[in-house]
Amino acid sequence: MNTNIINIIIVFILLCSISSVNATWTQNDNIKTGLTNIGDYVTPTIFEKNNVLYLIAGEFDGVFTGFNWTGSEWQIDNNIVSGLNSVGTQSVPYVFLKNDMWFLISGAADGTFKGYNWNSNNWQANNTIISGLGDIGYSSAPCIFEINNIWYLIGGNGDGIFKGFLWSGSGWQVNNDIIIGLNDVGTFSRPHVFKIDTTVYLISGNNAGNFKGYNWTGSGWQTDNDIKSGLINICAISKVSTFYKYNRLNLIIGGRNSVWGGFNMSESVIPYIPPTPINLQYTASVGYINYTWDVGIGNVTDSFNINHNGIWTNGSLITHLNNNVGINNWSNITVYAYNNTGELSTGYISDNQIAPDEPPAPTPTPATLYNFNVVVCLINGIVPLFNSLLDLIIASAPLLVIIVLFGGITYFVTNYIDKMDVRNKRK
Repeated sequence: MNTNIINIIIVFILLCSISSVNATWTQNDNIKTGLTNIGDYVTPTIFEKNNVLYLIAGEFDGVFTGFNWTGSEWQIDNNIVSGLNSVGTQSVPYVFLKNDMWFLISGAADGTFKGYNWNSNNWQANNTIISGLGDIGYSSAPCIFEINNIWYLIGGNGDGIFKGFLWSGSGWQVNNDIIIGLNDVGTFSRPHVFKIDTTVYLISGNNAGNFKGYNWTGSGWQTDNDIKSGLINICAISKVSTFYKYNRLNLIIGGRNSVWGGFNMSESVIPYIPPTPINLQYTASVGYINYTWDVGIGNVTDSFNINHNGIWTNGSLITHLNNNVGINNWSNITVYAYNNTGELSTGYISDNQIAPDEPPAPTPTPATLYNFNVVVCLINGIVPLFNSLLDLIIASAPLLVIIVLFGGITYFVTNYIDKMDVRNKRK
């Protein structure tokens, strides 16, 4: 068989194997309990912060409404939207965790974006996180995600097309590669990206309330009808948001007239328990304890849940923690690994240290040890020149004889001169 034909077949098999989940979405009204009429054009974004599940919804008037999940229903939470101002009209928020900081980017009817970061009490304006994002067309709808340690933003708009961007480290720059394969969905494209195991998926709603599904092949998006199987048209201008809870993937739809829809995968997501973190170490300085650790070996670790002095930080993507606890105070840490299928590691690492009130004293190196090392180095440099220690002694014999004779003559002459001086003084 022709080699080119074989290569084509292999590529086709690989592309097919990337596809889909062996499950469909099943309607589940329980997962939307408590979501009320908050306005028109509702656009949810869902995230879990410090073991609490939150939902922030945008709507036609450009403001934001917050909810938290009690375990059985959603309840209004004004604190989680504190600091978020109206974007004008048609707010479309997207929350994401990047470098251990929570960010929110919202689209708006005028096609621009507003940026915020969470400062532990409320949201504050952050123009850096939207640097490079201009007007992408009316009714902008952002979606932010990470693939292979690179951050991307795909923006939908009222024309139903997509715009792609890549984070350069200081701002967003246009990137058309990340939207390869994404087609016009009609009007009001509303992308949402999520991962199941190692496969990245995108579902977009549209003006008609229908959905388009895709998966990422590594070089572009390909149509994937399985990933949207079971999702029904419940409202116009639909937008989805997914989240893991109860060992399964859940999905909530928002749209026109404040209509909400709830779904979950008909088959539970296979849980992948991550390995326990390893190699917990620390260094100390005045008032500080700096901890570092490594990812364990086994299933994928997507993030870490860290308890430091009783305060949880979940979803951390870094492997270190450096906190000013104050001199002579305890620094207590516990670290679990987390996998995005909703599983924590069965084990954890922990340590307790007291932050010193002065820098640790450096360990001195004894001078005698240093001198000994020098002598050893000299010997090690000389001895290899000879086949044996005996050869070294034989080769050195003439020099030793000269040194002994010279020493003896010097001693005799010096002694003779001293005696003559004594005799002269007596005369």
